Amino acid sequence: SLTEQFIPILLMVMAILATIPPVMAMNKLKGEENKDRVTHLLGRAVSRTRLMGGYLMIAIVNGFVMISLTAIGLWAAGTAVMVDGIEFGTIYGAALSYYPAILIIISITVFFIGFLPKLTSIVWLYLFYSFVVLYLGSLMQFPDWVGKLSPFGYIPQVPIEDAAPMTLIILSVIAAGIIVFGFIGYNKRDIQG
Repeated sequence: SLTEQFIPILLMVMAILATIPPVMAMNKLKGEENKDRVTHLLGRAVSRTRLMGGYLMIAIVNGFVMISLTAIGLWAAGTAVMVDGIEFGTIYGAALSYYPAILIIISITVFFIGFLPKLTSIVWLYLFYSFVVLYLGSLMQFPDWVGKLSPFGYIPQVPIEDAAPMTLIILSVIAAGIIVFGFIGYNKRDIQG
């Protein structure tokens, strides 16, 4: 139906917007470092891994909560205005399929904080790029490979397309790998302040 064709586009936009709070939570570590508050913590019994891990856990939980609230809000709005609304499980599953892409963006933020802290704001440009390419891509007639430069471009458009669990698993594994490299970089680099 027309509604089922509109839901993937709406979910994609909402998932990109739901990525903003987790990235802000992760960037808080960089902000604390810029304000010279991190050296005080690291001078105590707190390790760099534990410090960054705390911020990472907040970002990961934040991302899950944001995408879940997105699904609940979309389902509630659809139920309120449609005679035959789409089932909650369908919308929630479609929304959760964007969670690995959110994890990729969080992992890129961790990587930049670990290796290139001065370039951390590039993550915002990448998120904006994802929005422009995927939302306006068909209107501007971008080739398909341009959308595949964003992790959101690999997410299946449920309920129009079938779910692709292998793609979501691969994205999650890539996110975990990037996070590990980010932690390695953060443990080795000089703390600024």
